[in-house]
Amino acid sequence: TVLSDRPPNYSRAIAALPVIVILPALGVRWALAALEHRLTDAARVFTIVAVVGFAALWTIWHYFGVFAGTSHVYYSYDVEKLDAYEALVELSDEANVFLHPLWAEHATIAYLNADGPVRALDGHDTLVLPADGRDVVVAFPAREAEREEWDEQVTDLLGDAAERNVINDALDEPVLVTYRVPGSARGDMEPPRDALLEPEVFMSGFFGGALGLLGYSAGEARPGEPLPVTLVWQSVEPFLLDMTVFVHLVGPDGAPLGQEDREPGHASYRTSDWEPGDVVIDRFAPVLAEDATGPVTVLVGWYDLQTGERLHVGDMDALQLQPIEISP
Repeated sequence: TVLSDRPPNYSRAIAALPVIVILPALGVRWALAALEHRLTDAARVFTIVAVVGFAALWTIWHYFGVFAGTSHVYYSYDVEKLDAYEALVELSDEANVFLHPLWAEHATIAYLNADGPVRALDGHDTLVLPADGRDVVVAFPAREAEREEWDEQVTDLLGDAAERNVINDALDEPVLVTYRVPGSARGDMEPPRDALLEPEVFMSGFFGGALGLLGYSAGEARPGEPLPVTLVWQSVEPFLLDMTVFVHLVGPDGAPLGQEDREPGHASYRTSDWEPGDVVIDRFAPVLAEDATGPVTVLVGWYDLQTGERLHVGDMDALQLQPIEISP
């Protein structure tokens, strides 16, 4: 165990225990044999009981007392994930709860949540607003959120629509970072824009009769930099296939200037998971070509990654957003 990773790695010693315990057993046997003519049978039995009893008490104390009380045992046995999950279940009584797949798909939480209320969502670029109108809570593991700098991305996506909170574990260490979005921030998703999460530009287009584009918001277009495009979708009816979104940038002459293709929520909330009435806000950031000139046109659509076949909206296979002038 000393030579293993993260020593002492006790699980590495389990297979060796049958051999290791032979050594003290032989020692006890040798000691009793040496004392055979010096102690009575009763004294020898007492000696065995005393030695084994002392070893048992010593082991129990260290295993259930010293060892169990150390902080690394709390984390090694995923107790902080149990605490985090219980906190999310409590929140689910009054809100729709989504957890980053890094933890939502972890074996411990996946087991606890087999029939539970917590759904997986990579929420640093995506927000799901279910049709029931309740608040939405998007949760991230605190340590990973800090390391990956998700706070800045989520704040940029949600703006003033979300309230940030930190949930601590039993050792008073941050275990989850949550963002709570009130149901009122969804609005009616119709013009005029009177709710925080409604798109800046409203549109109406239904791909395959099931996936509707309600509108979008776009940032500034600068050559060589990402062009933020936040799309607001609504599920009209169940969709069995997992479709991929494409966001293509083209110049005035139709020349390609950049693109980003991916599944919604970075494949954490696939279209086969969408429920009728869901509003899905998904942000893309295709990088604009460094030599881009003139207004940039954004083309948006869906296709099946397996076949390459696109969904149609009317007689078109993509929707064209309003041209965006390039900033210096």
